[in-house]
Amino acid sequence: MINLKTYIVLDESGAMHLKNERYFVIARFITRELHKVTSVHKRIEEIVKQRKNIPINKKIELKSSQINDSQQALFLNKLYSLSDVVPIAIVVDKENLKKFGASENISENIII
Repeated sequence: MINLKTYIVLDESGAMHLKNERYFVIARFITRELHKVTSVHKRIEEIVKQRKNIPINKKIELKSSQINDSQQALFLNKLYSLSDVVPIAIVVDKENLKKFGASENISENIII
């Protein structure tokens, strides 16, 4: 059976309204095989949690800022090695956004 559904998975880093953060990042990927992505993500998360002595059964979200570069690379390399994953990232320099006088809420909605 051919899967005709396409999934877009996104996550944000930072916040448009916080003044002490210069950048707002939206990372997303497009895939038709969400079950594969979910499976790989769970396996990597277990590995990283074990290395950081976090109980695997605890529902603690791993934040990129809380894991080291090699652990971040492990996540990205495994996810992007899947044949049906297309990564997309948008980095917003909020300093440049201010120059246009754009509303933070409207800008965030347009970008997402």
